[in-house]
Amino acid sequence: PTLMSSAATLLPFIFINKLYSTTDVGYLDLSRLVLSVPLALVSGTLSQVLFQQVTSKINNKESFKPDIIMVLKLILPIAILELIIIYLFGNELFGFVFGDKYTLSGYYSKILIIAFVANFFMSTFSSLFISLKKLKLLSIWQTIYFLSICSLLLFENLELVTFLKVYTSIEVIMVGSCCLLLVVLVNRYDKSLINSN
Repeated sequence: PTLMSSAATLLPFIFINKLYSTTDVGYLDLSRLVLSVPLALVSGTLSQVLFQQVTSKINNKESFKPDIIMVLKLILPIAILELIIIYLFGNELFGFVFGDKYTLSGYYSKILIIAFVANFFMSTFSSLFISLKKLKLLSIWQTIYFLSICSLLLFENLELVTFLKVYTSIEVIMVGSCCLLLVVLVNRYDKSLINSN
């Protein structure tokens, strides 16, 4: 399941390579690179720190909600800032930095930014499943996520912009369901601490 989940982050762009023109693929690759690098650097570091803190708190039978809130306070401004910048100034920014013909990359980025921000949250908080020893639940979610992404092949006849919107919708739904699961698990853990005292 972990391998499938990792593959699911790459598959949409492999599908796009197969289904659409090389020109479109080039513009999309630039969008993907610009959107993913800043978020990936931050989420990887925060995920490791959060995993260590939460595991330590669980071993000591303490609540780790304050740690989650602290990480949220760090990542929410980053996510909101990137969303605002790309959504409001994406076309102009890409045109200014990479040249006028790359304003199309900015347009694609306005659609994809929501999917990338969703993945930013997912990669930051997914380690909570491991800390809480809910690997089976994580595996089920990862399998459903993989199958959902594979369902993009059913939309091969769509124009590219619509295809990207379908992809973004799948990402938001899947990450939303993951966040909901995590909220339930964290609340259940806190209740178990109260009951044991």
